[in-house]
Amino acid sequence: MHRGKDKRSSDAAAAPNPLLDPVVPALRARALIAGVELGVFEAVGGGAATSEELARALGADRTGLERLLGLLVHTGYLERHGSRYGPTEVTRQTLLESSPARLSAWVRLGKFHWAVADRLEHVLRSGAPVDTDALLPSEQDRCAHQRAMADTARPAAPWVAERIPVRQGAVRMLDVGGSHGLYAAALCRLHPPMTAEILEPPRTLAAARRVAEEEGTTDVVRHREGDIRRLPADGRYDVVFLGNLVHHFSERENRGFLVDAFERLEPGGTVAVWDLRDARDSRESAPDASTTLETTGGLAAAVEAAFSLLFYLTSGSECYGRADLQGWMADAGLTGFEVHVPGAGSPHALYTARR
Repeated sequence: MHRGKDKRSSDAAAAPNPLLDPVVPALRARALIAGVELGVFEAVGGGAATSEELARALGADRTGLERLLGLLVHTGYLERHGSRYGPTEVTRQTLLESSPARLSAWVRLGKFHWAVADRLEHVLRSGAPVDTDALLPSEQDRCAHQRAMADTARPAAPWVAERIPVRQGAVRMLDVGGSHGLYAAALCRLHPPMTAEILEPPRTLAAARRVAEEEGTTDVVRHREGDIRRLPADGRYDVVFLGNLVHHFSERENRGFLVDAFERLEPGGTVAVWDLRDARDSRESAPDASTTLETTGGLAAAVEAAFSLLFYLTSGSECYGRADLQGWMADAGLTGFEVHVPGAGSPHALYTARR
């Protein structure tokens, strides 16, 4: 009975509403970002507090803060008991510095995504992607971006590493644009004595090294400067890993990149692609359990549509799916294609194939 009522409420909330859609979702998102930026969640993380106590601790206007707190209660990030506010379980799990699945840096990056989205009409008219470098002008900005990427990688890296096939005797891995090194480190620690090179462009190299040190991955990874669209000519690798990268490239670039990766692999080596998937894949089933993509309903389609638009804005690209990766890898000469998807609700997939 209750589940049916919740379903109807959810459907109603998701229904298109041109009166509310330009305002309410935007303020929900901005309130979440402000909650992290102002330190609201940290302030209530140790125990419930009144709006007066929070305003004093945060140096904020109490009247405005109460409006923010009210919206954060309605969106499920805070709970209120009488006059006191405290964190919900999702906040304890994700928005505190001590959270086991911390996403506070990722939420802060919402201001960057906000700035990108603000250029939507210009990009649609011109076809020219946003100059994201201009939105991240300082090393501090680039470190913030890399920390956000680390937030999303931290819980996924062990799962990804466990499913990448690695040939016996492997010693060398290339992680293209891997910045923080979390995926590479997880894989190398499963297969000693393998170590990884992380290829980073000059502009982001210093930030990547700094965040890798913060994440504790520098024992098994080292960074090298280069063009992430061209693999090092001097390299022979046992694994080439592309994490959240192919969505920044066109089909032609991805095809060329995988041919290049094949040529750099040792016999028996693996190319592994971890990326957001095309929502069409959530409606398809593969012949065996190891390659069945779990259905996540309308959420998968909404996530894919939103991120495809984001990648169009930032790179002129899109989300790709199983059929794309399988075809590109086969055309590059790679065999033994496999795809793995985490639990229901994940928008990502891991694609692997071998030389």
